[in-house]
Amino acid sequence: MLWAFSRGPWITVAYRDPLAGDGVALVRGAEWSAELAAVALLLLAGTVGLLTLRSVARRVVGAVCALAAAGAAISPVSLLVKGADPERIHAILTSGADASAAGQQGLRLRSGPRSPPRASAVSAPLWR
Repeated sequence: MLWAFSRGPWITVAYRDPLAGDGVALVRGAEWSAELAAVALLLLAGTVGLLTLRSVARRVVGAVCALAAAGAAISPVSLLVKGADPERIHAILTSGADASAAGQQGLRLRSGPRSPPRASAVSAPLWR
């Protein structure tokens, strides 16, 4: 359920661009609070652990899951209480724009022989 919650839109942003015009963008929970997917996986593993472990270990796993859930609640609660930070929204919406601009200018970006290709919000060629 936490994973599904992180996939939904959390923030709707109206923007004005002199070149592209006006528009609306959605910021999903996974973009705003990237740790939610990892916490959801930890809680899933904790659920399996609770079903298979004995009483003392079960309590330890339960405490770890409770701390992880409390930590995962910090970002959504602060968004509700404080509101969205415009600089952070701008950083999220423009992530990958530098790589896209470099690809449009004809620059060649190369990844090292052992580093995997990086994914970005805007698709751009990483090597040619």
